Amino acid sequence: MLDAKKKAFERVSARQDAAHFQKPLADLEDQLRMLRDTYGVRAEPAIANEAPMVVHIRPGGGFDAKPVQGPRAENVQNLKTTSALERANFVQYLVNQRFEMLNLREDGKEEAAQALEAWFGALEDNLSRLLGSRFTLKFERSPAFRYSLVDEHGHESPLDSLPDGWKALLKVFTHLLRVHEAYGKDPIVDASPCVLIFDEPELHLHPALQWTVLPTLVALFPQVQIIAATQSPIVAASLENALLFDLSASKELPTAFGASAETVLVSTFGTQLRENKTAQKLRMLENLVDEEQWGEAQKSIDALSKELPDSDPDLSRITNLMELARALDN
Repeated sequence: MLDAKKKAFERVSARQDAAHFQKPLADLEDQLRMLRDTYGVRAEPAIANEAPMVVHIRPGGGFDAKPVQGPRAENVQNLKTTSALERANFVQYLVNQRFEMLNLREDGKEEAAQALEAWFGALEDNLSRLLGSRFTLKFERSPAFRYSLVDEHGHESPLDSLPDGWKALLKVFTHLLRVHEAYGKDPIVDASPCVLIFDEPELHLHPALQWTVLPTLVALFPQVQIIAATQSPIVAASLENALLFDLSASKELPTAFGASAETVLVSTFGTQLRENKTAQKLRMLENLVDEEQWGEAQKSIDALSKELPDSDPDLSRITNLMELARALDN
């Protein structure tokens, strides 16, 4: 749907120089104006007269969660570029937060310590929503400081050895969390302009998570505008009130929300549901039934029954149609 060479928002790169975020507002507005003026797209993000926070999730971008040696000072202000976010170690961030909580308790600042403890609880809740199952965070300090996700059955998954799909989800979540921190904002309540540019959110994700990734991010970060380039019919159909635009055809598409993945694959992506050889055999079978060539049609059904899985929906439909037509003839 969105041709890889024509992704209008792919050019928000990971340049490390400060200029990347000195003029993102103008760059983003130019791209939106291009869509609006050239293609008539309704692209009106809530951007004020200030540089927006921009998070670009690019395929292959890094997510660092390796164990660390202990608390270590971070310059949070540096976390305003894609490359800096990809280099930042999430475990280091969690360790720093944990030791800050302990230091607050030692200093008798119990209210502030409890606020950080509640922050960890909210983090567990949000990660559980994102991953689609209940998890808690487990801290270990030997042989190095590390964190693991623990599921309801007690199975532990260290953050540095998670499946690729989980890493991809944690990357977008943590990047949004930390870029807001760098700007001194709250991602939940602040109406400051923030744009998430998400290249191919379906990469490495099980289909079940493809259905939930964007809706969950919208629920967790309601003030963030998401611009996603996808090749997945599931992702395209997953979000209510989403604007779909086909850059290769230069046109806005009808909403796909509520449609099945098969329907979106055909109607929105314009492709067939099967490989060519089997699709052609099924079309030929339908023609035989239409022409009432019952003998040849039955031979074709018998042959396809050996090639296709049991209860194949298309073969079952055509077989039932032939049986009904023959019954009516009699």
